[in-house]
Amino acid sequence: MRQLDRRKGLTAMQQQYYLNLEKGFEGERFFKEYLQSITNEVIILQDLLLELNQTTFQLDLLCIMQQKLYLFEVKIYEDNYFIDKDIWYTLAGKEIKNALNQLKRSESLLRQLRSTLNKNTFID
Repeated sequence: MRQLDRRKGLTAMQQQYYLNLEKGFEGERFFKEYLQSITNEVIILQDLLLELNQTTFQLDLLCIMQQKLYLFEVKIYEDNYFIDKDIWYTLAGKEIKNALNQLKRSESLLRQLRSTLNKNTFID
């Protein structure tokens, strides 16, 4: 996206998408550095794209530590939000994606993948 922006310029919608990608990448990088600063006994895998039974899923950060897997979904939201009956909204009333649903889906698929590999690790 950076290169496309430099070469031909992005539309306003593409520019917003690009900025969101940059913000997300920086947030994930910051969070990874923070995790590494609090312990050196962890393996951190970032931005994994996995597939299970023709279902593709993406993990922001997967930490492996002492026979446990820790799954993190990193979001950088810069506004105020509220939740009503598991639906997330901006204060202006616009519905947004529920990040917890994405995390639950990823966690379920990761558990299934772990099961198919017959590994005795636990997911937190």
